[in-house]
Amino acid sequence: MKKILIGLSTFILLTTLLSSCQTYHLTDRNEEIKSFAFDFRKYADKGFLFMPDEYYGEYEVKGIIRVEMHPSVRYKNGEIPGGKDYYVHHFFYDGVKYTQMTKSMDVDKLIEHIYDIAIDWGGDAFTHFDSNIQTARTDQNPNTTYSYYSISGVVIKRK
Repeated sequence: MKKILIGLSTFILLTTLLSSCQTYHLTDRNEEIKSFAFDFRKYADKGFLFMPDEYYGEYEVKGIIRVEMHPSVRYKNGEIPGGKDYYVHHFFYDGVKYTQMTKSMDVDKLIEHIYDIAIDWGGDAFTHFDSNIQTARTDQNPNTTYSYYSISGVVIKRK
C-alpha cells in the first residue's frame, strides 16, 4: 500500500511539473548575408552632398531633420507563406500560433525622402548624417519586436 501511495504521489508530482512547463517552438533559419548601404551617387551627380561630418566651407543652416521608416507588419492566425519581400516569424501567443510578417524596407526611399525635404527647404547638402537601426515592440504582442531605420542630420545651403 505504501508503494502505491508513493508511486501515485510521484506520478501526480511529475504530471503537475510537466504540465506547467512552457513549450518552446523553434524554427530553422537559413544563413543569410544582409547589407545595409547608402548609395548617394545619383544625388552627387545633381550637386547634392551627403556628409557624415561637419561641412567646413561657408553655409547657411536650413534645418535639422530626423526621419524614421517603419516597416509594414502584418499578423495572421495560422500558417501563411512568406513572400520575397517579407521576413516571416512564427510564434505562439495564448496557445494560438501566429505568423508575423515584416516587410523589408527600401532604404533608397528613405534617402529620397530626405533629399526631397532638403530641396524643399532650399538646401543642397545634408551634414552630420547619422543612421541607426532601432527596435520597437509591436502593439499586438509585447513579446514580438520589429526593426526600423532612423536617420538624422542637418540640412544646409552651401555658399
